Amino acid sequence: FGETDGVWAITTYLEKGPFSLPLAFFVWIRYTVFQYHLDQFYQKGVQWFMDITAFYQELDQLFRAGQIEQVEPYLLKQAADAGEKQDPSAALAVLNELIGFYRSQQRYEDAIHISGQALALCGHEAIFGSASHATTLLNSATAYRFAGQPQKALELFSQAETIYQGQLSPTDEHYAGLYNNMSAAYSDIGEYDRS
Repeated sequence: FGETDGVWAITTYLEKGPFSLPLAFFVWIRYTVFQYHLDQFYQKGVQWFMDITAFYQELDQLFRAGQIEQVEPYLLKQAADAGEKQDPSAALAVLNELIGFYRSQQRYEDAIHISGQALALCGHEAIFGSASHATTLLNSATAYRFAGQPQKALELFSQAETIYQGQLSPTDEHYAGLYNNMSAAYSDIGEYDRS
């Protein structure tokens, strides 16, 4: 999923109608964030039992073909397969995609439900404190914020910030997205001096 794919996501989905902006944002986030976290897993030598590259390629193809109705069943099946193969890294990647998809469809309670499963997986020794753990916290926090629970969102954003501080340089671009989200959550609770 390269740079041209990210540009394609924005231009294509914005041409498709009023509900396309969340989908465009969802696909763009996949471009800007998930490749980084996959790289982190490979650097750590995490073993994947599921073909994660094939998973992303097929998911991207569904979006390219506009087969949005097929995305949820595909993700649910892949999550089940990863669970059966006892592959927590792949399962977490799939669950993060599902959180983002539900959020893009404004199914916030479903996103929160899946967030609980994803956060439980973050306790695995190969995942805890990793960039993927931080991504899961960010995705979950955003789901809580859109579901009208900004305080819970801020709690999760803060945990993600702690991981970032231990792994990233102070000028890393990932902080921008984190702080933009935290600012919005503070605005939601009326703490404009912190937003």
